Amino acid sequence: MDCYRCHTNTNLAGKDSKVFKGIQFASCTNCHKDIHNGKLGNVCTDCHATDNFKNVRLNGFDHDKTGFQLLGQHRVVKCGECHGTDLNSKPEHKNCTNCHKDYHKGEFISSGKSGECSDCHTVNGFSPSLFTLELHQKTRFPLAGSHLAQPCQSCHYSGTEWKFKKDNFECVSCHTNIHGNEISAKFMGNNNCSNCHNVENWLKYSFDHEKTEFKLTGKHTQKKCYDCHKKDESVTPPVRKFASLNTYCESCHKEVHNYQFKTTGENDCLKCHTTSNWKPEKFDHNNTRFSLTGAHSLIECEKCHKKAESNGVMFVKYKIEDFKCATCHF
Repeated sequence: MDCYRCHTNTNLAGKDSKVFKGIQFASCTNCHKDIHNGKLGNVCTDCHATDNFKNVRLNGFDHDKTGFQLLGQHRVVKCGECHGTDLNSKPEHKNCTNCHKDYHKGEFISSGKSGECSDCHTVNGFSPSLFTLELHQKTRFPLAGSHLAQPCQSCHYSGTEWKFKKDNFECVSCHTNIHGNEISAKFMGNNNCSNCHNVENWLKYSFDHEKTEFKLTGKHTQKKCYDCHKKDESVTPPVRKFASLNTYCESCHKEVHNYQFKTTGENDCLKCHTTSNWKPEKFDHNNTRFSLTGAHSLIECEKCHKKAESNGVMFVKYKIEDFKCATCHF
């Protein structure tokens, strides 16, 4: 150390001179600025060597006297990881992100400010999270039903990264729409599956069939959904038919009349039958071209309407073209 660093110049009796007497040296701060502003005490040699301030003795150093108390996992971090290999770095420590990478990639930045990591994490370790089920209930998507039993990663982990903030709460944002285009927007507007399903169990569903163009009456009310809405095995994966299922009787029931009553491209079975049974309760022979009068009204149907065959198909012939008496009486 050069002498003049401590013995500064002065003027004595009009002559340049050096100061030797009265120099204070009881404390390092008599000469050196205390960059710690007194937080670490007045005895610099508790940490520093006199040959070089950069030579720091860490044994016995109490970090709690600084503006950053070491707690949890911070206590096992090597000094150089924060302060550099020469321990001469004074890192910012106002926010966790001053040292730690924002694992959430800005997801929790609001109004230009990063969210408090301590809302979910502690210094004892990033996992497990402090974000409880009770806190989740205060979000825009409170958990109910089977959602309560799902681990976080089922919804918030995709591929190789976590994503917590969601703007789309439609069922199809997590669940595959197995119905494809079979459910019209009328019954699944905004991809809202709750018109039929609930969050307790997908297999428990409720649907008001009266809202469709095919009202359930008679025996139809006793059928299970799957009896009519079968899977279309011609596509992969198979899709259960709803919107593409037509309302013609023969789409479910076998056509036994060999299409004798087909008009305008379809059979109107309800002209004769009801949904309560297959008996022709609505049929009135007097509304046909051959009204039954006299003894004809007493004849059993099969006496006139006999079985016939066409293209290997057996059926009862109801539509008789020739009404001459000789056709039956000879």
